[in-house]
Amino acid sequence: MRTPLLPSLLSMFLLSAPPAQDPAVDLRARADAAFVARDWQRAAELYGRLSEGDPGPETSYRLGYCLHVLGRLDEALPWHERAAAQADADPRLAATASYNIACVHALRGHVDEAFAALRRAARSGFRRTVQLQRDPDLATLRADPRFAPLIAELEDLADLVLVVVHDGVETLDFAGPVEVFTSARDALGNPAYRVRFVAPRKRPVRPQHWRTLLEPDFGTADCPQPTILVVPGGDTGVLDEDPEFVAWLQRTAPGCRHVLSVCTGAYALARAGLLDGRRATTHHGSRAVLARQYPAVQVVDAKVVDEGHVITAAGVSSGLDGALAVVQRDHGEARANEVARYMEYDWQALPAPAPASASPPTSRPEVGRRAREAAAEPLYQRALAVAGGPRGEALTAVERALTGGACPARTLLEQAFQPMRHEPRFREALRRATWGSSTLLVLDDEPGARLSIDGSIEDATGAPVAGALLYLWHTDADGTYASNSMDEQNPRLYGFVRSDGDGRFSLRTIRPAAYRGEDGKIEQHVHGLVTTADGRRYVARLGFADDPFWQDRDAPDWVAKVTAHADSSQRVSWRIRLDERARR
Repeated sequence: MRTPLLPSLLSMFLLSAPPAQDPAVDLRARADAAFVARDWQRAAELYGRLSEGDPGPETSYRLGYCLHVLGRLDEALPWHERAAAQADADPRLAATASYNIACVHALRGHVDEAFAALRRAARSGFRRTVQLQRDPDLATLRADPRFAPLIAELEDLADLVLVVVHDGVETLDFAGPVEVFTSARDALGNPAYRVRFVAPRKRPVRPQHWRTLLEPDFGTADCPQPTILVVPGGDTGVLDEDPEFVAWLQRTAPGCRHVLSVCTGAYALARAGLLDGRRATTHHGSRAVLARQYPAVQVVDAKVVDEGHVITAAGVSSGLDGALAVVQRDHGEARANEVARYMEYDWQALPAPAPASASPPTSRPEVGRRAREAAAEPLYQRALAVAGGPRGEALTAVERALTGGACPARTLLEQAFQPMRHEPRFREALRRATWGSSTLLVLDDEPGARLSIDGSIEDATGAPVAGALLYLWHTDADGTYASNSMDEQNPRLYGFVRSDGDGRFSLRTIRPAAYRGEDGKIEQHVHGLVTTADGRRYVARLGFADDPFWQDRDAPDWVAKVTAHADSSQRVSWRIRLDERARR
């Protein structure tokens, strides 16, 4: 009676045993483990085996990196180039791979090729200037007269944060936000901000409890327009009782995307009229006085008050929370959480803002937007006036106008700005400023059949996603992205929209052609990149059912039916679903 026991146990074991490990998955796990352990020789061997069946961007990048570290530059270069060529699959790896190409050329003494690769890396989004200045691979480039201007150009691409310092400024009021902003990174791992100090006068100041002096970068008379302005507290009487500083604050604040006060810095904002009709907070010991001195301000008991353009933080350490709220608004909650985690700081994210288009037309956000557009009109006219001058000056003027509240859709189609349309700085400024759920990508004289797209963005369950930013781009009627070029990283025809409260958006453009000379071999399509309010990113694609490419092929779900009208215009519906397949 006991003889069946052994077969029964064996059957139970076989039924309960885990499925066999996929050899490719196991190989990748071992390769990744060796990479993390910096066992470059072992990692190179394993990634080399993986590359035989999976030459994707991650494998190409890591194999190139391992070979590079091992000094096998001739072998590393082709893998760097392969990773850099796959920008659409992974822009961050592609940008870093272009940087690695520059390092190989620099080590070989090929200076011109190295600078060309650095320029490609910069166009792909690489802006890690500290790494550029410290990497021993680039030592031969630093004495070249092209190096310092390149560093300055890349630094200028990060948002400028001006932190006001003055005699008696509270240390943590300004040091906390400085730490947050200098620690923040964008989606490609670049510094998101560049931080500078400004004082009422261009002279050293002495913060509270300091025995030494702090040298500001600027005085208010010579400082550039910031994207973000931080006004800390302390002995702020030197600010709100200084008519010249208050006048500067009134001139500068409308051109900022965010104005952040910390502690009693709120008094300076109130004196400048920036808090009239708004909710605001300050140090708990100063709230009653602020409310009494400035009755137009609704003073509340809160750690951080986010009124959109103006954010006020309570006392001292609350500046950390206020600055993290700015990062959250600019780059999403996930990025802000990364900064807080790095700083070992426990903070509470602010509620997600309501989508702009979900508000009634007469609501306060809409009225406020119109007021900001009106206030930004002098900045916009200044940008128009200098548009034909030096490119750097023209781009700076456009950035100031957009951060000040100028309409992004108007800016994109302004004839005077068209020569700047391919510039990454111009495109980035538009991205940060976009709020509308409808846009036009092309001028009236753009060749091609007119195309209207009605779209929706939904999550994996089918629920609408409000307030998501959609960046979209495509080829022109000749099948090129840029002028006579297939430079997809700098397309000529692109735009940005935000989904409304129902997750919907609309745009007008032209029907894109297949890549030049590739009719019938590559489908006509529109690219999309969606960024949700919490910072998650998804890729999207729109194809056309009447495209000859699909005549003998099964069309995927991103290919849409085209409705043609009597005037030769076309219309399609684009349903974008944010599931794990689309996650970037």
